[in-house]
Amino acid sequence: RAAQSGDRAAKQQLILQVVTAYAGIDAAHAFVKVTQQAVEAAKSYRDLSNKMYLQGVVSKSDLLKSEVNLGDIQLRHQQALDQLADAKDGLRIVMGVPRNQHFEINELIRINKLSGTLEEARNLALRNNPQILAIDQQIDAARSGVSSARSVYKPHVNLMAQQDWNSENLGIKNDSYTVGAVLNWKILDFGARSGQVERAVAGLNATQSKQQMAINTLMSQVGKTWRAAQLAEYRLDLKKLAISQSEEATRLEKLRYAQGISTMTNLLQTQAELDKSRAEYVQAQYELILQRATLLMTTGQLEPDAISATQLATQSSDINTLPASARSVDLSVSKVSQ
Repeated sequence: RAAQSGDRAAKQQLILQVVTAYAGIDAAHAFVKVTQQAVEAAKSYRDLSNKMYLQGVVSKSDLLKSEVNLGDIQLRHQQALDQLADAKDGLRIVMGVPRNQHFEINELIRINKLSGTLEEARNLALRNNPQILAIDQQIDAARSGVSSARSVYKPHVNLMAQQDWNSENLGIKNDSYTVGAVLNWKILDFGARSGQVERAVAGLNATQSKQQMAINTLMSQVGKTWRAAQLAEYRLDLKKLAISQSEEATRLEKLRYAQGISTMTNLLQTQAELDKSRAEYVQAQYELILQRATLLMTTGQLEPDAISATQLATQSSDINTLPASARSVDLSVSKVSQ
């Protein structure tokens, strides 16, 4: 039973690795879109500054700044593409598919928020975490080992019954019976039996200590993951609001620059804040997915039926797909096509 619980724990760990890989691809797709938006904005700033430079409104330094900014953003976009390729390689490793096998992201999986309080989550983990269950069953086995070791102190009684048929011809006559009993009881063994018992007791004590340490670690992990998931959900709300505010600030700054009452430096700073807010929102999505999946694993709930999938209707990497008050997280998963 302990081995079966350990096998269940290994399967849940694998599910977590798969979910993490899926979330990594989804985040990488989102980062690619964020950097693509930044490239398009940088190109528009370059074109705007070039037009204003030709009109004599701004100096050539503004044009040079916009060109340098465009080069930096294009480099970041290429890095995002490389990260996407790395994320797909990671998913291939987890799925165990060949490197050259192609797959597309075409579904969304949904990880719901674990209901109840932190204390309820901890009690759920104590009841269902397969690693804790495995240790409990190891303790049962160790107790049986102690009982087995102590049994050598008890007398052993062997009973025997035998029936024979003795005849020169085939038949059931001339039968005989033998019934006996043998009592065996060791009095002296020069400490051999006591050593076996002490080793069995030591093994039980070690397993019980291991159990207490595992429970303490699990309670700490549940609390840490619970708080991290709550914080990630709060951060997701803030970053969505930050995107809206940064988009408006960038729009106004671009108008001011076009009217000659602002500088390219200020415009690039507001755009950088917008890019940062978008990237942090993507990171917050990833963290929320990861923390919720980890919380399900620590409470022993991370089974295949705990994650629902829906067909992807729009591009999953859209950074505005989730409402700020989302109680569940969408992330892209892949269907492998030969």
